[in-house]
Amino acid sequence: MDIKTINAKIKSIATRGKNIDKDIHETGVAIMRHAEKHHDYSAANRLVDAMPKSGRTKAFIKWFSDHTPYNWNEKEKTFKLPKNKDK
Repeated sequence: MDIKTINAKIKSIATRGKNIDKDIHETGVAIMRHAEKHHDYSAANRLVDAMPKSGRTKAFIKWFSDHTPYNWNEKEKTFKLPKNKDK
């Protein structure tokens, strides 16, 4: 692979990274709104399952946990509503 191809791939990766970050954030916010209205947060689990296992996934899990009443259960690999919601 020559340097021109390498640079094109780097540019492509950067563009795709920005787009996926935007898509993840917009989808996460939509899931929050849906969960608040319908008490259904299962889409958050599906989003995590759809994402590559990376730092981006860990960041989404932390962000979603920080901004909703749902906690990540590492053993079960799923969000759960805590029993004590007054936390």
